[in-house]
Amino acid sequence: MTEILNGPSFSRHDNPKKLIFMLHGYGDNAANFMNLAHPIDQEEWQAAYIALNAPGVISGNYMGYQWFDLYPNGVYIADYYGCIYGRSSWCCRCWGHCYGG
Repeated sequence: MTEILNGPSFSRHDNPKKLIFMLHGYGDNAANFMNLAHPIDQEEWQAAYIALNAPGVISGNYMGYQWFDLYPNGVYIADYYGCIYGRSSWCCRCWGHCYGG
């Protein structure tokens, strides 16, 4: 199934010349970024602003979104991929046997 990204938008112009996408970080949401659009908007930009919510909702944080899972299989992503590619000393001590180490 295709997920449609959504979020609030703002423009002072009927026919904007630029489109500015505002992307939040881990655990945040698009609504918080609309507060930035108003003060940074410049008349000469003739811009429209859209802030998108990431597709993933964070478990236990109903207002927070994520672009990708930072904890695949319950392991922090840097440690997880470090294990797969053999770049983590933590992996060698704790999970080496899981990936053939």
